[in-house]
Amino acid sequence: MAASQFATPTELIALTSSMMICVRSLGGSIGLAINNAVLHSALDKELPKVVAAALPLGLPASSLGDLIQALASQNKQAIATVPGITLQIAEAVVRGMKRAYVVAFRNSWIVSAAFSALLVITCLFIKEQAEAFDKRIDAPVESGSQGFYDEEKNREATVQVSHGENV
Repeated sequence: MAASQFATPTELIALTSSMMICVRSLGGSIGLAINNAVLHSALDKELPKVVAAALPLGLPASSLGDLIQALASQNKQAIATVPGITLQIAEAVVRGMKRAYVVAFRNSWIVSAAFSALLVITCLFIKEQAEAFDKRIDAPVESGSQGFYDEEKNREATVQVSHGENV
């Protein structure tokens, strides 16, 4: 925020600040929507593999609905009450769930890193504003601060007059 305000003419600081807040909020909303879509897409792809992995371990197909509900509730006691479940099946399913979330969050972080890299590259094209920085105080906090600027202006006028220039 401060960098954008420093790089803006005085009369546009309020507009720049409000635009920064607006763009930040919009970017956060878009980023959240994209990450949410990536996360749920990966979970939709990975979670059926978890449930399917329980069948070869001896879980009856009739218990799949109960297993899915127990997994969705993330309640260990509910998983233990699924008909036909064993400790081996429960451990495999929990491991599979963790793996599914690892894959989903990894994909989300990859997308976030790609957008961040793109924005860092975009920042390389920002124009340098060094010429806008001078010793003049645009909005002094105290009225005494204005005196420095007035004294400096008077000194410049005196120097110009002493060299025969008109002010």
